[in-house]
Amino acid sequence: AFPMDIRALEDDGRITAYASTFGNVYDVGWGEKEVMEKGAFAKTLKERKGRPILWQHNPAQPIGVELNATEDDKGLLVEGQLNLDVQMAREARSLALQGAISGISIGFYPITREHDTEKNVTRMKEVKLMEWSLVTFPANDRARIKKVRAGLENYPEALLYEVIGLAGDPIAATLDRSLITRAAGALLSVADTI
Repeated sequence: AFPMDIRALEDDGRITAYASTFGNVYDVGWGEKEVMEKGAFAKTLKERKGRPILWQHNPAQPIGVELNATEDDKGLLVEGQLNLDVQMAREARSLALQGAISGISIGFYPITREHDTEKNVTRMKEVKLMEWSLVTFPANDRARIKKVRAGLENYPEALLYEVIGLAGDPIAATLDRSLITRAAGALLSVADTI
């Protein structure tokens, strides 16, 4: 599994995210460290489209489908559609908007890899992308939702955290919740008039 950096989660269940970022080392457990290299997804992206989006990597729980996937200088940029007719997809979206689920990862098969014994890191040169998943604990603890653009009227604190850049920041836990909620409500009021 590889962590994803979510860029947007829309009201209709559309999701845009970086499925992988190139060059950073991540921990897959048991002391194993990996790094994805630029170009690792080039071949698999030409071979297939419409990969499933799963819940917690469970193949028995698909919750959506991939719409598009491309590589850029930063990493693997993906777009998908959660199927809101599926109960688990609605629950996953709600949990993501609330911040209870903030990690996403992908499932892949390594095709070409090299192990750097000096740094004890496996470099993924080519992989076969199989699926994406919303997960509770991504491989990289820094892989968290960065931006949720829609549905924030139900979670005003999340809006303010995003506006002032506190999403996922430990300082947010020390702030007065009633002030945050009131300030977020004011921001929503202003946004409605624009």
